[in-house]
Amino acid sequence: MIGCRITGFSQNPAQQTLKDILESALNSVHPRQKMKQIVFVNRKRLVVSPPGGMQKAFPIRSQGRIWVFGAGKAAARMAEGVEDSLGSAISGGCVLVSKKARISIEQYVTDHPIPGRRTFRGTQRMIKMIDRVGPKDILIFLISGGASAMLEMPAVWINKHEFIKMNKILLKSGANIHDINRIRPLFSQVKGGRLACRAFPAQVIGLLVSDVTGDKPEKIGSGPTIPISVDWKETKKAFERTGLMEKCPDLWNRLLNQKKYIEISRNIQTGEQKLSNYIIINNMDAISAARKKAASNGFYPVLLNRFLSYDIEKTVETWISTIHKWINQSKHKKICVIAGGEPTVRLDQNAGLGGRNQELVLRLYQLLRFKEIKLCFASIGTDGIDGNTNAAGACFCLGKTKDESKLEKEIVKHIKEHDSYRFFKKYGGHIFTGPTGTNVMDLQICLIDLTN
Repeated sequence: MIGCRITGFSQNPAQQTLKDILESALNSVHPRQKMKQIVFVNRKRLVVSPPGGMQKAFPIRSQGRIWVFGAGKAAARMAEGVEDSLGSAISGGCVLVSKKARISIEQYVTDHPIPGRRTFRGTQRMIKMIDRVGPKDILIFLISGGASAMLEMPAVWINKHEFIKMNKILLKSGANIHDINRIRPLFSQVKGGRLACRAFPAQVIGLLVSDVTGDKPEKIGSGPTIPISVDWKETKKAFERTGLMEKCPDLWNRLLNQKKYIEISRNIQTGEQKLSNYIIINNMDAISAARKKAASNGFYPVLLNRFLSYDIEKTVETWISTIHKWINQSKHKKICVIAGGEPTVRLDQNAGLGGRNQELVLRLYQLLRFKEIKLCFASIGTDGIDGNTNAAGACFCLGKTKDESKLEKEIVKHIKEHDSYRFFKKYGGHIFTGPTGTNVMDLQICLIDLTN
């Protein structure tokens, strides 16, 4: 079970309700608990039964083997679930994880958010194993958010130093994840379907936990099992928006010289019988659980947007207008507004400690803290890690009696320096879960109580 710890608040019904909703949402997307219903063996067939999708059976051929590979923040828990379900039917495999799990499958702890030596070593080991699979084998790939950094091997025409520098520029650019994921596969030996290409002609099955807007499979972990089609016009725009065109102009020229290599994954023979990908968990699962728990606590649940992924300023504006809308209506007295997604924060070189969730909460607190209303707001990363901190996110509850007018200068300072972690460490409001073993974007909860 995944639990939440909120710092600095005395126990009260609103805080407890907020905690209950967050915990219900997180536990609803725990991969290990879902895997037995999703993948299992029945009469010499490997059966995949995705939630809300059509069940499909893959024959286990004579002398054919089942391999399990994976990478991402949820890979360890997914692998535990697959081992629970398939047991001795698994011949072997390799998963790249953020923390080791109790599994017999070979595992390596790799790097995040910037791929480094551990990532390259673990990926090289996985590649060697995949290159040895037979044509009658079945390969199960467990892919989740974080795999973009945890599963990686630079293309042969870019050295590792340049590759790491490029990734640092992308992450600090403040660009949206779609621009970043449009670029990363072009410089990789494994992304954009190239890992699946290495396994051909074996059967490849991708089981995906989505952490991306729109649940686009090719964007999850940069799509190691999803062949890509490159839109060069949009790719050039992404280079410009992320700052790569200005800071690393030579990369664009080299990219154009490698078109033949980059588009090789288009030519992979990926008939329906050879490559199948399924999204098995997404943020709608967490949102649905949050809505159900809110309703059981007497709140009217409202979905704002499951893909609220604007820049941080527009995200704040959206939340402020939504909160005012529900404060000014009279039909419902207790409202729970829920959103998913990931706001974008553009960082500079002097950024402090924090993450997008903590910064969002602090910015909203700055604008709402003088309102005389019973309101609680929380934002967390469902992986349990927000930015460069050990907190999952943060929250605040209005209605305190102490004078908070003296906080303005301090709030402005922490927002300007992207140093929200130290603010919540000093005044309370941090939410800690530890690594959750899942990753379905961020989750934002706002409780509004209009009763007297």
